[in-house]
Amino acid sequence: MSWLGNALRKGFPPAPSTDGEMREAEREIEADVVEACGKMAMRTLLDLWSLDVIDPRHDDRSANANRCRAIILDIINDGGGWRWITKYRGDGAEGNEQWCGFTQGKAWAPWVAENVRRTWWASTYRLDAWGSYRELEINGKVYKNPKPASGPLRLYAKLDEHSTSLPFAPQVGDILIVGDGKPTYGDHICGVLGYDEKRRVFSTIEGNGVGIGPKGNRRQGIVKAERPLGGTHGYIARRLIRVGPQDIVG
Repeated sequence: MSWLGNALRKGFPPAPSTDGEMREAEREIEADVVEACGKMAMRTLLDLWSLDVIDPRHDDRSANANRCRAIILDIINDGGGWRWITKYRGDGAEGNEQWCGFTQGKAWAPWVAENVRRTWWASTYRLDAWGSYRELEINGKVYKNPKPASGPLRLYAKLDEHSTSLPFAPQVGDILIVGDGKPTYGDHICGVLGYDEKRRVFSTIEGNGVGIGPKGNRRQGIVKAERPLGGTHGYIARRLIRVGPQDIVG
């Protein structure tokens, strides 16, 4: 995060003997910035969850269905940057947009650039590549994804049905990809609210997911859910990603 380093140096010019301490201070502050942004991102999603947004069936013409469609369209347009989409038709419509990644994009919109969210957060395949600094080819166009020369970098963990531990401690705002193993990188994108180490279960908030709404009912839409680490049943944790300090804008 060059803007942070420059600001630090401008305010506190380092003496040669303290260059190492300055670099360590910058790393700690950058990590704190990511943590703070993650908490604010999930606060945004909790506010959206409180709006009781369902994913309406495409043939549901009720006032509530139309209200929810408008919120989901904003998630696609603003969260995903897919501003050419002018109508969200609803669950079950042919070719309907999947918006789980865009929901996390909506949460992170103030801090992650729109061109990143538009290109890389639209699917599990793209997000998996982004999290691991791999380039992406879409319709013959190659999108570069270079790893910064110095860290801290994005954190990225590959997980599967045999996983019993994590290479780094999850924190609020991390992005979790879950699935049944086909494909291996997962089918669905979630935001992390917490992690129960004893139960090995993530608590999540998700768009276009199945879970619990603000009234305690189970339904599809913007929901709270639990996703296990390891196991052979249902959608389990497949990838855990943390936004890097260099990804933060503003």
